[in-house]
Amino acid sequence: MLGRLDKRQPFDFERSSSSSIRKVEGLFSRSLANNVMDKVEELEMSTEADSVDGQPSYHMSLVANGEKMDSDGIGNLLSLVDEAVYGDLLPIAREMMDNDKIIVSDVFLRRYGSYEINGLGRRSGIMGHYDCYSVVTAVVALDDVSAQGSNGLFTIELDEENDKSCHISCRRFFPLEIGDAVMHDWKTLHGVDVEPNKDRTSLVVWFSVEGQQRETVPNWISSGKIGDFVKGIASESAHSYIGETHPHDLYISSAALGNPFAMNRLGGLLEEEALSPERVAIVGDLLKELKGLPRCCLNGDEDCCTSLARRAWYQSALNGMAMALSSLGDEIMGDILWGEDVENGNVEKVDDMLIFAAKSIGLAAQQGHPEAVNCAKEILASKNTFLTSEECGKRIRSIEQVAEILKACISTI
Repeated sequence: MLGRLDKRQPFDFERSSSSSIRKVEGLFSRSLANNVMDKVEELEMSTEADSVDGQPSYHMSLVANGEKMDSDGIGNLLSLVDEAVYGDLLPIAREMMDNDKIIVSDVFLRRYGSYEINGLGRRSGIMGHYDCYSVVTAVVALDDVSAQGSNGLFTIELDEENDKSCHISCRRFFPLEIGDAVMHDWKTLHGVDVEPNKDRTSLVVWFSVEGQQRETVPNWISSGKIGDFVKGIASESAHSYIGETHPHDLYISSAALGNPFAMNRLGGLLEEEALSPERVAIVGDLLKELKGLPRCCLNGDEDCCTSLARRAWYQSALNGMAMALSSLGDEIMGDILWGEDVENGNVEKVDDMLIFAAKSIGLAAQQGHPEAVNCAKEILASKNTFLTSEECGKRIRSIEQVAEILKACISTI
């Protein structure tokens, strides 16, 4: 489990049975893609925060909410790609969803990798997510960085029946040569990851349904394990509830169907004490039916929000989710640092907590989760001094074992 991971495997278009994913080879000629990139280099990307992770988005909008941008530089860019977007991709999107009312909603460019502006930092990728405001998304490669299927856009094939792990090793990268496009529907979990010293640029097209505005929850999102979670995201983002259905109820129903993203979201809401008492009770009943977190890792009563948050993260972590692993390990490590068990000499309990926290943080760091990587390095740097009681610290046998676990995990990054 702590061994080196083979993280960069290509998506196999020929073997995939998914009807939600479509490859369009040679949408742009190489010369057209190069012309687009020449125009891109003349303009500066936006640095506004991304809605998924808050990092600089490094994007450039050509069409927003169906309206074409009218500045000279943008207009020249749009004229280069207009026929491919409206003449080629739009009919495919309509065919994929069997809906003639599908329209082009947004067209924008994105850059990842070595590109940066004003020292704001490079952006190597974006975590796995769903496009809740795009019924179909098209991504066109403007370089050959993703040609071998080891960089760029990836997916993890989760569906209503599939309980495949969302661990980083399950990512499959779309092999796209310059000018190729891949199209996927709203149910497709996807993200971007680019190796150091590579620069990846792509044109992205979001398709919507005529008459459905961005500030509402799209009615194309069906109910179910994925759909309820995506509805919850859209509902929270738009501050608009679907009838009487609250987004928290949507997360609960999605988590009950086995969605690790929904379970992770519930963990965060419980930690923030944002759920109503009635919903806390429902989540508590749900978690009682699932494999439990070791008692030493709970904080207080099993049904309090803090303990339920950890139990929810644990369920998500069992599916390989790095964010849940990091949150869980960080909370338990906090108990060790700021709780009373070290001072009271509860050596055996602290040993168990340390090992569990180290495994959680280490497995998240192994997947490249930045907060977990930093946490692991800090623990390794101060492993002999971070316990508040020197006498108890001398008797805790797991310190060296913790160091070995964390070293093994971060050595695979």
